[in-house]
Amino acid sequence: MRRNATLFILWFVLSFVLARQARADACIEGDGERSMRMIEKFARTKTQDRLELSSGSSAWICASGEAARLRKRIVAACTKILDRDGDDSPCITAVASAGVAKLGEHDVFAVVSTYEPDPLQSSGTYGKESTFTMLRAMKDPRAVALIVERWRAALPRVAEIEKLPKRSNRRGSVLLTWSSWRQLAAGLLGELGGADEETFLGEQAKATTDQYVGKACRDAAAAIAKRRAATKPAPAP
Repeated sequence: MRRNATLFILWFVLSFVLARQARADACIEGDGERSMRMIEKFARTKTQDRLELSSGSSAWICASGEAARLRKRIVAACTKILDRDGDDSPCITAVASAGVAKLGEHDVFAVVSTYEPDPLQSSGTYGKESTFTMLRAMKDPRAVALIVERWRAALPRVAEIEKLPKRSNRRGSVLLTWSSWRQLAAGLLGELGGADEETFLGEQAKATTDQYVGKACRDAAAAIAKRRAATKPAPAP
């Protein structure tokens, strides 16, 4: 049984590394610019005769990877694309990566908030990472309440999972996903949260036996405390 558990952990770590490497290799120097030109051309084409730029195309990946630099062009092109194609367009990820939470009538944050919605289930490590990356980029205050709500809602379910035998593959898989999600969530709360989130993170740090989650929570709470201290008004003379 111990051997199976060790093999599972090795498989998880290897999958994580390979996923990141595959993602990194998808784009090389100059691809961001080439991808942006493809998206701009896509924005200019007419609905009836345009060639589809599929959601899986590396153009979206590479443009999103350089979204900070390409922000102005992404906004210009994706305004046209979203108005034409709707919020199902992969342009949403490029806009979110550029830090834009709302574009015209399109609530980009609301769409992104539906990605990877369950902290205990995930389509993959990169999926979680990319969703949190977009949420951090947008800096929308709605993200704070969203993450805390999902975190709290998952706690009773985790308690049930923890009752499963330690040798259970399902138990191990879910708890690994839960650990990864909380570490990412703590980082986001550390960047965007306030006093309530500082308290929440402190509570979660004490409640968990996961050393990595505990550290992430403590670091995030400290970041909030430091930010709050820096913004406190100076005492009156």
